[in-house]
Amino acid sequence: MAYQIYNESNDYHRAIERVEGQKALWAQLERIGIQMTGIDIHLTEGHIDAGGMDRVKLRGSSKIRIPVYASPGKGKVITKVPGGISLDFISNEKEFYKVKLINGQEGYINIKDAKR
Repeated sequence: MAYQIYNESNDYHRAIERVEGQKALWAQLERIGIQMTGIDIHLTEGHIDAGGMDRVKLRGSSKIRIPVYASPGKGKVITKVPGGISLDFISNEKEFYKVKLINGQEGYINIKDAKR
C-alpha cells in the first residue's frame, strides 16, 4: 500500500509508518468492541507487470485533496485524493491524465494538478 502511494524512498518510509499507525489504531478500536475490516490484497501477474507503468505525481501536500473526475472535463467528481501521491498513468486525454486509483478504479486528473 505504501509503495503504491509513494514511490520516493523518504515518502515510502513515512507511508509505512502511517500504515503501521493505522493498524495500531484498528487494534485499539477492536479492543473496545469496534470491528474494522481490512482489504485482502493479492498480487496477480497483471499487478507485477504493471510495476513498470508510468506514474503521475500529484502536486501539493497530503493536506489538500485533488478531485478525480469520471470523465475528462469538469464533470462528476468520483473521489478526491491527497496531493503528493503517485498514481498509475493510463493515457492523456485533452487537458487530463487518465489514472488508475489504488482501488483499481479509473478516473481523470486535471494536468494542472499533476506531473508525469
